[in-house]
Amino acid sequence: MSDEPALEVVSTARQERDDADHRFRVSMATAVDRGIPLSRIALVAGMSRQGVWAAVQKLKG
Repeated sequence: MSDEPALEVVSTARQERDDADHRFRVSMATAVDRGIPLSRIALVAGMSRQGVWAAVQKLKG
């Protein structure tokens, strides 16, 4: 029995997770650009203000 099908599922799930993480960072960056306070974004995102800021900075390079 080959492990390839199971590994393909893992690979696809990882790509989906990475895509979702990117969309999450983009949404936070958009909120920051619109002037929404970091504290409000952090509350909704379930993160610290520092975590939100770091995620946005990582996206912007």
